[in-house]
Amino acid sequence: MVLTRGDRGSLYNVVTETSANSSSPDGTQWAVGSTDDLDNLEFETLKSAAGNNMKDIPGIPLVLHLIEEDIYIDLTFTSWSSGGSGGGFSYERTTP
Repeated sequence: MVLTRGDRGSLYNVVTETSANSSSPDGTQWAVGSTDDLDNLEFETLKSAAGNNMKDIPGIPLVLHLIEEDIYIDLTFTSWSSGGSGGGFSYERTTP
C-alpha cells in the first residue's frame, strides 16, 4: 500500500492504480470516527467519507481500514491542497 495523489483529485494506491477514481484508494475503506468506536463505524470510500469534498477533509478524524492486512489506523489529514494548487496533502496517524 502506497498512497499518493496527482495534481488534482483524491488519493490512490500507486501499487495497484495509475490514478484516482471514485473508489480509490484501492484496498482501503474509510470511516469518520475513531478506532475506539470500531464496532459502530460505517466504512465506505475515502471520497464518500469526506462527503465528496476532499478540500474539507483536514481536521476530520478518520479510520483507515487496510483490507488485505485487516489493519485499522486512526488518521487525520492536517492539510489538503485544492483549487489547482497541486496535489499536496499531509496527515497524522497511529501506528498499527
